[in-house]
Amino acid sequence: EQPHFNLYQTLNEPLETVKKNMEGFTKRQVKAAEEARSAMHKFGAPDLATFKMSIRSGLFKNCPITEEAIKHAEQIFGRDISILKGKSTRPKSQKTTNDWVAIPPELIANNTRITLCIDFAHVNNANFLNSIDTAIKFRASTAIPTTSVNHMFNALDAVLRKYNKAGFTVDVIRCDQAFVPIFDEIKDEMGITMDPTNAGDHEPTIERHNRVWKERIRVAHARLPYRAIPRIMTEQLGERRAEQMNFFPAKNGISVHFSPYQIVEHKHIDYNKEGVAEFGAYIQASGGDTNNTMAPRTIDAVYIRPSKNLTGGHIVLDLQTKRLKTRQKVVVVPITTLVIEKVEQWAADEGVHTLKFFNRKGITEPFMDADQIEGVDEYHQGYATEAFDYDYVLDDMDDYNDENLDNRYDDIDDDEEDDLMEDAIENVYDEFEAQTYLDR
Repeated sequence: EQPHFNLYQTLNEPLETVKKNMEGFTKRQVKAAEEARSAMHKFGAPDLATFKMSIRSGLFKNCPITEEAIKHAEQIFGRDISILKGKSTRPKSQKTTNDWVAIPPELIANNTRITLCIDFAHVNNANFLNSIDTAIKFRASTAIPTTSVNHMFNALDAVLRKYNKAGFTVDVIRCDQAFVPIFDEIKDEMGITMDPTNAGDHEPTIERHNRVWKERIRVAHARLPYRAIPRIMTEQLGERRAEQMNFFPAKNGISVHFSPYQIVEHKHIDYNKEGVAEFGAYIQASGGDTNNTMAPRTIDAVYIRPSKNLTGGHIVLDLQTKRLKTRQKVVVVPITTLVIEKVEQWAADEGVHTLKFFNRKGITEPFMDADQIEGVDEYHQGYATEAFDYDYVLDDMDDYNDENLDNRYDDIDDDEEDDLMEDAIENVYDEFEAQTYLDR
């Protein structure tokens, strides 16, 4: 089996890592930066400004540390984690403010009855119930342990409560045959009419949503330095991506000024809260229980999302316990190799090694699943009729010509393919890393 690597991800890794920050510095500059960071702790870990001033003024005799080396240390390693762990104080609790959005009454009055479209989605080992309505275009993705009736019903109930709180009533649900087991329960307890598709068909509105939602997940995954992420992160990523799609006014929705998020949640989108860090960033999080012991004042964590309470805060994944926690303050620092290995090991323990999407039968979907959606006609997929050549006749030699290129090139044997793969790896990674991948 060939080693796994992603050339695009290696060359275009946007999230900040220590390894990436070292690019552009010579080995001598990196070593000087390491010595500068060490010297700061040798002299009692003063604040950065004080340490720079001391070096600039020649306070220390025979000191080899330069101000430039201190600056390089900040650029390569980011803020000193030991100082954050030791000096961070409990942030002040923010005042609770009701910053509600006033939605025009006629916007709700003219659309009180809502038709909801639902479907399942499967990303690696995570399951989701996805939904979108036909009027507001409010999207929701709810992670569920399994697709059992109980989990299905509970997830749907949570979505319906959001509409009810905003003054809307869902009276029709469109879906495919997978939801037949809850038809009677939904009708009896909620008074909602279920409108299923024919056997083998898919509901086009939710299928289009799923297509875009998967694309957004791929984009987020491509920005991460991790080759794979565990289920708990996948679930949070799926829910967060659906929520973020509601931040912008929806095409063909009921308003070109108000976003689905504002219409249903009645809240403003606060950049200072929503834009603190990207999903998957390495952070030092503070704000939990503190006392006068020598315990660190911050925890090592991976950033997940802002919390939904009015007082602020953030949801983070503790790298020690693999549990989600809420913290008031986070500081983004460059991602280290140890953090990457930790996250990837969690994923490997669950049998996850890359990003894959599955259908309800557990069959891997092709990467470009937006090309065609089985059971949805071309019109509902939004494709132009001119894009299809209905007069095309398959030639018996097509497959042969596609594979052999009219015999203009020799076929590549297995040994040559291995050599090409090894060359590609050696061109991307340094000698040690390349050998590590090749030894797998």
